[in-house]
Amino acid sequence: MKTLKEFQKLVEFAIKEEKKAQDLYKGMAGKTKDPFVKAVLLGLQEEELGHEEKLTNLLDSLKPTIS
Repeated sequence: MKTLKEFQKLVEFAIKEEKKAQDLYKGMAGKTKDPFVKAVLLGLQEEELGHEEKLTNLLDSLKPTIS
């Protein structure tokens, strides 16, 4: 059980990092005037959002096992 709780904390940490990365890319996209660079950065933000969603689904699937 301890191992699952530790894994849960790791996934929670990863979700926070994905959110930080999204904020970083969004902020950088807002500062650039180059349309190509903006599109790349917003695409990266979307990728990070996808990672967050996958990790959140994983976390949700762990909750019944951990509780």
